[in-house]
Amino acid sequence: MLELGGGTHMARALIVYYSVYGNTEKAAKAVRDGLASAGLEAECKKIKDTKPDDLKAFDAIIFGTPTDMEDIPDDVGKFMESLKRVDLRGKQGAAFDTHYEDEPVGGLKVLEKYLKTLRFCSFDFFAHEFLTC
Repeated sequence: MLELGGGTHMARALIVYYSVYGNTEKAAKAVRDGLASAGLEAECKKIKDTKPDDLKAFDAIIFGTPTDMEDIPDDVGKFMESLKRVDLRGKQGAAFDTHYEDEPVGGLKVLEKYLKTLRFCSFDFFAHEFLTC
C-alpha cells in the first residue's frame, strides 16, 4: 500500500518489455508474479502494445529488454525515446535484461541511463537502496 495525499491505495506496477525469443517475456512474468505475491497490483505489457501515456497510471515501471550486441533493440530505444515527452519524474523505476551467459550486460546499462534521463526514482534491488530520486 502507498500513502498519497492522506489516503492509501494499492501500489500498481507495470512491467513493460520487449521479447524476441520469449526469454524476456518469461522474466517479465516472473517479476510480475513476484510483485503480486508481495501485495502489489502488477501487470505485463509488450512495448508494442504500450503507449507512453499508459505509464502515468502506474506507481512503478519496470523495463525489460534482451541485450542485442551489447545494446538494446531499436524498438526498445524508440520506445524509451518516446517517453521523453511524458512527465514520469518521481515514478519508481527498475530495469532488467536477458542475454547469453557470456554476453555483457549491455541492455541493462542502456536502460539504466534512460531511467536517470527520465528522472525515475531507481532502486537497486541487490543493495536494497534507492539510487536516484
